[in-house]
Amino acid sequence: MTTTHTRSPSRVLSLLAVGLVTVVAMLGCVLVSVPQASADCVLTAQDQSYIQLLAQKHIGAINGYTDCDVAGQGRWFADKVRASATPALTAAGLARTYYWNYWTSLTEEQAAWQVAAAIKVYAPEMVPAVLNTNTPPQPVA
Repeated sequence: MTTTHTRSPSRVLSLLAVGLVTVVAMLGCVLVSVPQASADCVLTAQDQSYIQLLAQKHIGAINGYTDCDVAGQGRWFADKVRASATPALTAAGLARTYYWNYWTSLTEEQAAWQVAAAIKVYAPEMVPAVLNTNTPPQPVA
C-alpha cells in the first residue's frame, strides 16, 4: 500500500506568499521608474488648433489631465465619426453621451462644441457629411 503526502495548507500559502513578494519586488522597481506619458507629449499644430477652439467656449483640461489628454479625446471623437456609416448621428450621439454620461461640468452646448471642434480639426473631410443631413432629430432617451 502506498501513501501520498500532501502539503499542509499553511505551507502552500507561505510558498505562495513568498513567490508573490518576490514578483512584486521585481516589478516594483519597473513600475516606479516608468515615466508619465504626459511628460513626453508634444502637441501638434492640429492639437493646438483644437485646444484653441475649445478655449473659445471655456473648455480645457480638468484636474489630473493635460492638454495632451484633451487632444487625444478629440482625435478619438473624430475617428468615431470618420468610421461611422451615419456621421451626423454619431457626432450628435457622442455629444449627447459625453454630456449625459460623463462626469464633466460641461453644458450641453459645450459638449456639442467639443465634438464639432474635433471634427473640424481632426476630420475636416467629414464636415460636409455631418452638416448635410436629412435625418430627423432623434429623441433624447
